Amino acid sequence: GEIARSDLLLARQETASARAAAADAQLGVVRSLQRYRVLTGSERLPDDPQEPVAVVDNRPVDPRVAAGQAIVERARAALKLAQESRREAPSVGVLYRRDRDVSGATPRDSIGFAISIPLAVKVRNAPLLASANTALIEAEARYRRLLAEVEAEVREAEAQLDSAGLGATLAVEREHAAAERLALMRRSFELGETSLVELLRAHSQATEARIEGARSRSRLSAAQANLNQAWGITP
Repeated sequence: GEIARSDLLLARQETASARAAAADAQLGVVRSLQRYRVLTGSERLPDDPQEPVAVVDNRPVDPRVAAGQAIVERARAALKLAQESRREAPSVGVLYRRDRDVSGATPRDSIGFAISIPLAVKVRNAPLLASANTALIEAEARYRRLLAEVEAEVREAEAQLDSAGLGATLAVEREHAAAERLALMRRSFELGETSLVELLRAHSQATEARIEGARSRSRLSAAQANLNQAWGITP
């Protein structure tokens, strides 16, 4: 009975707003869980969603880089084969034949063999060498472009991780400061030195700081996972 009715109405208004925000947040949880289920095929969340950054010595070869290397090696092998294959492969043919001189006569069987040994000519080899050489040049160009793209992704992911780490540190400092201020404002309110409006404002700021702290930790975890994926490590 010592608080004005206007303060009571303000408290009820803030409570209603908080309940509405909680309902929206719960709806967001349901939507996120459904998207997670569609993506993974399971509704069970990982026990530890924090994904540590991989150690340098334990990083596997990026699958994209390995695939690019395999394509280049295959193109080199094709060029080498074209350079060493100066002629078509020899071929052997077999012919079986049965004849009769006149109707009713005993048939005569004959077997023939044919061997073909193609000659090595520039007309035949030049297009094959040119095609194999072109394929190798294109494969090497795509591989160099792939390496540049992977390096750019890694650098961007490293920058995002640094930014997320700094944001998480600042969010922790803000959260601690807001919690300490809320404790002081609550004590001041109980002594009658602070109005309810100021207390609610301090409470709202502390809540926002806690929410931002949780978001910053999520961004840090996502940045760590993105860096691992930029290195070719699948979750």
